[in-house]
Amino acid sequence: MGLCSLLLCLAMTFAASGQVKEVPYDSDSTFYRLDLALKKPQQCYYLFLEHDTLTRLPAGFSSLNHLKGITFRYCLQADWKQILSQLAELPGLSFLEISICGISVLPDEIGRLQQIQSLNLKSNQLTVLPDALQNCRNLSDLNLSFNRSLNFTVLSGILKSIPQLIALDLSNNLLKNFPPGLNELPGLQRLNLSDNRLLALPGNLNDFHALSSLDLSNNLSLKLQDEMVKLSAIASLRHLSLASNDLATLPESTGSLVALESLDLSGNRLQSLPGSIEQLVQLKALNLGMDKDGQRRNRLKNFPAGFDRLIQLEDLNLSGDSVMSVPSAVAKFLKLKVLNLSWCTLFELSPAIRGLKHLEVLNIDHNHISRLPDWIGELSALRELHADADFFAYPVDKIKLLPATIGNLQQLQVLSLNDQVVTALPVTITQCSQLHLLNLRGNLLSTLPDSFSRLTALNNLDLKANLLIRLPAQFERLTSLKNLNLSFNESLDMPAAVKQLQHMQQLEVVDVSYNKLDAAIYKELKNALPYTKIIAKGFNNLVPIENK
Repeated sequence: MGLCSLLLCLAMTFAASGQVKEVPYDSDSTFYRLDLALKKPQQCYYLFLEHDTLTRLPAGFSSLNHLKGITFRYCLQADWKQILSQLAELPGLSFLEISICGISVLPDEIGRLQQIQSLNLKSNQLTVLPDALQNCRNLSDLNLSFNRSLNFTVLSGILKSIPQLIALDLSNNLLKNFPPGLNELPGLQRLNLSDNRLLALPGNLNDFHALSSLDLSNNLSLKLQDEMVKLSAIASLRHLSLASNDLATLPESTGSLVALESLDLSGNRLQSLPGSIEQLVQLKALNLGMDKDGQRRNRLKNFPAGFDRLIQLEDLNLSGDSVMSVPSAVAKFLKLKVLNLSWCTLFELSPAIRGLKHLEVLNIDHNHISRLPDWIGELSALRELHADADFFAYPVDKIKLLPATIGNLQQLQVLSLNDQVVTALPVTITQCSQLHLLNLRGNLLSTLPDSFSRLTALNNLDLKANLLIRLPAQFERLTSLKNLNLSFNESLDMPAAVKQLQHMQQLEVVDVSYNKLDAAIYKELKNALPYTKIIAKGFNNLVPIENK
């Protein structure tokens, strides 16, 4: 799931400040074409232009007076001097991204954008930054990642003249040496140096008086066992990422980082934690899981005696570790909201979780758990339960039945049980009235409860590869349902199913692949749902129908 400790904290920071850090992709106020944006200027707050052949912005561009953010990607023919001059006419523009555009020189016109707060120049060929950047007096966030030709020696000389600068991203720049002069940036709070080749940290880290977040992940040449003492000199440090650094051990000096609120140690080779970790009593997020690709993972089995002192924890990730049971210390983490135990070696869900009344997200994917305990219904705050099985695991290691108490989870919005061997759903599941995503792919369901239509909030339903014979009565009352997968249910009564589906005009995608579907039934469904994407793989005889 996307709840990486460090990133979550940073996202919360930006959300709280109201600052735009990137153009939202799925917003109704985001446009992807200039001509359409100019036709509806009052609705356009964000503009995303990718692989555009524009050289300059069209006449009338200044009519986009609500524009808050604009992204240029792969715009290789742009006249940036002209474009920056045009953007300066938009007083509400706070975010600008010019990434992967092959820029080697940023024109001085950038200094005219005094209103800009966030500037993303990722993945270009910049060698220096113009002195005019100092005129961007409101600039607080600057992304210079993947600019490997940049002269980092003179960088701080320009940046220290930008009084509002609080966040700087220098990741993926092949840096071997810590950029000099960064300690002279008085307001710097967030620094990203991930995915570099740093050999050592400077001795003047105590000069970073405002630094609260530091990302040093994937710096494999950095000997953190030796450098951790230097990090403890940053008294203001609250968020630290040391992910994917091939760490086998952590020094006892880790406990000196007493102000830490989030610590990301994911994707390392840790087999134990130092006893001093008990001193990090301010920790709210601790990531000891595997990396996002599942390739690098820690091998923790046991935890130090004082681990249960971390009672402020709200987010704990142990995914991919070698734990064979839920650590007993978890029972004391009463503020825990997110617990990730996926890809561990669990054979049962420990009662240590039972008292976590504030738990909102529980991930137990890909373990050897064969049953959910009745007390699962006591986790009254649970919004997401992820319990997918390994497709290739023995059936004895899979869940066959759900307890009736599942219906007590009144806040449940996401339930995923892919590749288990569930034969029937309890009727009580229809009491989960907030459920909007239900994944039941690869189970042994032949029917669904007759009251299934009570799940009126359901938006996504995956029933692929089951043994369904029919859809439940009044299935068409699921008026919020947009995505439905019924593929690989060869026993499904398709004529009857189509009679029900044809009333569900709100459906966006329906997959009926590899079922007993003839051309006439397909045509009936196609005609009844003209605006629905219908997927029907495995039926070559339908091609002539589609082409008519």
